[in-house]
Amino acid sequence: MSISRSISAGFRVSAAPLTLLVLALGCGPGDEAGPSDDGPSPPTVEITTVQARTLRDMATFSGQLSAENSVMVKAETAGVVAEILFQEGEEVEAGQVLIRLRDAEQLARLREAEANLSLAKGVFNRTERLAKRNAASQAAQDQARAELGVARARVEIAKVEIDRTQIRAPFDGVSGLRLVTRGDRIEDDTPIVQVDAVDQLQVSFAISEVGILFTRVGTAVEVKVAPYPNEIFPGEVFFVSPTLDPATRRIIVKAWVPNQDRRLRAGLFANVEMQIDQRENAILV
Repeated sequence: MSISRSISAGFRVSAAPLTLLVLALGCGPGDEAGPSDDGPSPPTVEITTVQARTLRDMATFSGQLSAENSVMVKAETAGVVAEILFQEGEEVEAGQVLIRLRDAEQLARLREAEANLSLAKGVFNRTERLAKRNAASQAAQDQARAELGVARARVEIAKVEIDRTQIRAPFDGVSGLRLVTRGDRIEDDTPIVQVDAVDQLQVSFAISEVGILFTRVGTAVEVKVAPYPNEIFPGEVFFVSPTLDPATRRIIVKAWVPNQDRRLRAGLFANVEMQIDQRENAILV
């Protein structure tokens, strides 16, 4: 951590100028009052206006940028890749289908479940009609009702299995490097593509324990990165760790950094400047 000071002219108060008047008189016996032609030259006098301004003490911390959200997309079920419906590096929306797996088997199971449901509905309806004529026992009614419920549940399970063959983006973001190709057999733990939300990034940095005196949620920060050495990216603290790391005696702080123009990249190292003190009406020359 390094500390620097900056001066803000936002709070400017003019002070009275200090004027120094120096008179050099050379007087000797019998001489008239006035400067002597043979005496030293009058001294040079400088007049300075003193002003009161705001003095800010700034501390610089080392940090790293990361995506707002980042996830490695994986399938929920094993299968063979049938279609790839995205391009690497493109914008994706939450719920957008990225990969389709072969689903012929799942569709067949759904048709089977729907047929069993239709049969269960017929048995239930006949049992209800017989019960009205006292031709069906209560046990037969209960069994028909239970079998109908089971058949409906199996249809729902079959639909879920089909839905799992469609691998979707979990949130709005940008797709990364594609790790599978059409025809690949994947398992439920196979990495497919990373999706990052980068409209705003978070910068993480650590401060010493005395930092709790000046670090609060909402504190403004200024971020600098190597690719743009002459630019400042504004940010705002959104998280201050409630505990210290017992090994380093430091506190983890995170700040949001807007990135709508996508100039910043997750993973960049950053220098984070944060105000730690402010002095009003400091007299400066």
